[in-house]
Amino acid sequence: MGLVDGCTTNLSPIAKEKRPIRPLLEEICSIVPGDVSLEVVATDVEGMIKEGRELAQIAKNVVVKCPVIKGGLMAIKHLSGEGIRGNHTLCFSAPQALLSAKAGAVYISPFLGRLDDIGDVGRCYRCLAHQPTVAHHPAQAVTLFRVSLLGCTPWKLAF
Repeated sequence: MGLVDGCTTNLSPIAKEKRPIRPLLEEICSIVPGDVSLEVVATDVEGMIKEGRELAQIAKNVVVKCPVIKGGLMAIKHLSGEGIRGNHTLCFSAPQALLSAKAGAVYISPFLGRLDDIGDVGRCYRCLAHQPTVAHHPAQAVTLFRVSLLGCTPWKLAF
């Protein structure tokens, strides 16, 4: 039993590796025992769907990560209809989180630090009581622990 159950990727640090991306993503997916969120680059619906399908082919534990924008909501809805699991990132509000859940996202990646700064974390997480979430910084683990008291579990940490 280890500490890592899943992870999420960020393309900026991956690009710094100066290695071909696909083999690196395959390596990450083979090491991590649980879900691995792989991020699309496209910002249009068709591009996100195309990239999402390609990313989903990398490994069985892939979850396609799209931004919470109009096209991202449409892409997650479409991909989930094809059986491809999705993670919505760049979530800043409870209404966005609710739309993400309704679109079929299996994970939602809110910006916990910013939500905590403006006092919106509790409201955001009350609407996510049964939706897994992702923290992107060690300090956010404390916030996630607090909101887990609202019933929001399980969660991932991405460091």
